Amino acid sequence: MGVEKRKQETAAAGDENQKSRKLARTRISSGVVPLDEIPTSSHYHVSFMHKSNVTHAISSARHGYVVTACDQGIVKFWKRTPSIPLEASNDKKTSNNKMKEEESYPCLEFCKSYTAHVGPIMALCLDPSEGTAASIGADGLIKIYDVSTFDATSMIKTSHTFGNAASFLQDAAKDLLLAISDANDGSIHIYSLGTLQLIQTLQFHSGPVTALAYNTKHKCCVSCDKQGTIELWDCTRGSKESEAVGSSCSMTSNQLEINNKMKTDLYSLTKKKTYAVSMYMGQNYFVIFGADHKVRVFELGSGKIAVRYDERLSVYEANSAKFGMDDITFGKRASVEREMQEQTDIPLQQLVQLDPSERILMISTMVGIKLIDWKRNKVLKIVGKADASQLRFLSFCLCLGDAKVNQQMQLSRGQGGSVAVGDRKASNDSLIVALSYKQRRFYVFSHIDPLKDQDQEEVSRDVWNEAPTSQDRLLGSEVSNITGANNAAAYSKAILRTTMGDIHIKLFGGIPKTLENFCTHARSGYYDNVIFHRCIKEFMIQTGDPLGDGTGGESIWGGEFEDEFVRELRHDRPFTVSMANAGPNTNGSQYNKHTVFGRVTQGMDVCTMIENVKTDTMDKPLDEIRIMSVDIE
Repeated sequence: MGVEKRKQETAAAGDENQKSRKLARTRISSGVVPLDEIPTSSHYHVSFMHKSNVTHAISSARHGYVVTACDQGIVKFWKRTPSIPLEASNDKKTSNNKMKEEESYPCLEFCKSYTAHVGPIMALCLDPSEGTAASIGADGLIKIYDVSTFDATSMIKTSHTFGNAASFLQDAAKDLLLAISDANDGSIHIYSLGTLQLIQTLQFHSGPVTALAYNTKHKCCVSCDKQGTIELWDCTRGSKESEAVGSSCSMTSNQLEINNKMKTDLYSLTKKKTYAVSMYMGQNYFVIFGADHKVRVFELGSGKIAVRYDERLSVYEANSAKFGMDDITFGKRASVEREMQEQTDIPLQQLVQLDPSERILMISTMVGIKLIDWKRNKVLKIVGKADASQLRFLSFCLCLGDAKVNQQMQLSRGQGGSVAVGDRKASNDSLIVALSYKQRRFYVFSHIDPLKDQDQEEVSRDVWNEAPTSQDRLLGSEVSNITGANNAAAYSKAILRTTMGDIHIKLFGGIPKTLENFCTHARSGYYDNVIFHRCIKEFMIQTGDPLGDGTGGESIWGGEFEDEFVRELRHDRPFTVSMANAGPNTNGSQYNKHTVFGRVTQGMDVCTMIENVKTDTMDKPLDEIRIMSVDIE
């Protein structure tokens, strides 16, 4: 009897999940995607690692997979999983344990990894049916993958040097073709996935092609080169009978036709002496992110620009307060923007995207990923706004629909739900997968903001699925776990036992790396017997260098780390305790006048006595004054 009942419940649960998946597919295919379908959280939910900087990410809604790639030629497949288990989303008693439940369902589950190429991957693309993926490497190899089984199915060896632009096409017989730009000239190489051979080379462009996108509705392709030229061409027939693609679009083949290009805006990039660095193709519109940091939405049928958005640094400088940035915060982000502009090898595959309704425009910016209702010219949300203070998000992909959970597999693993079918509610599993500048991690945004109502120190968002480097330990939110140190946030007071008396210091929050560094060194005895090596009357006293001359000292991560400036923590009064360094982002073990992390509450007289001792010409005390020990409370 019990077995039969379980079977009935399982069958009913499967029917219910099938209905919810069908509803999600219907909403997406019909182009009706309300804003609540798109994740809008200010913090990322979870992050995963590659062995080197992540450069590409694509998503298959059909099969529920995400594919990522890094600059060492490694391709990884990830299966989408629910953001929250169904049991947790329907059980009112589990709210207090919500984060523990979420950690069991971290949005993505690793499936398989391929060392696909020697050197960086130039492009990663998905076919229109979302069943086939391809990676194009700087080594001249093209690898083809079956997304549903995450298997590498075939390979094409070439002698070409490929560029960053690539796209799948479908010819008149609906056979898959792969179009790839050449890095050295304006050629576009067309490969057949049926024969795995080069079948045609297009010569539309005078310079290297920087963006390429296929439109499934009109069976045409848009390509852009470094001269700013935008070309629109047919993917069902060529200019000659022997050619498969490349003729001008027509009403007969493509249901669109541009007779006079001069009456369009397809020369607008050339006129502005800019070019496309990223392009997204919708059904009726395509979006270009230009090298001039301007976003242009084109209407495909007319070739006219529907709307423009200016994302230049000068715009944010004039409106920094509007985005909650003070001068220091803006300066830090601006330096990253300028550094990026000086580099030409940064992969910028997907900086813009439209939702299926083509109403919501998504743009990767210095303040996060903007969601704009471009028809009303209104910014709706900024995804990752809080994390954008530490991370510069670049390429991203929107993963709509449910996670395609195999209910039978969940039951066989012992993870199936036992909640009555009538009580089940379909959770929203839509994700945004975002890459960040110079990061080995990619960041997953869901409808859950893990830091919204939680103590930030208690939430673990970063999965260490690769061996961490010292830089990872520095930037990751789980630094204390990796180094084996206790949580520094638990400490609020330090006592320096010196040869001239005790100095009591109140420790501040909001500067986790600085505090972790100081507390770990103090508890390990690192500061024991260290001298005060510099004392300047009515100015400051300096200590913390084991070498005793101000040139030594090392952080707990084995190197220097960045400044942590908090607006409320400044050198605005005497007896302020802060880090000493050799310039921006060079903190080590000493402390003096940069990142403020504490203030003296008792022992001011001791500080004054140390400050007034006799020194040599280098401000070093003639009689040594030492820290005997440091107590942390």
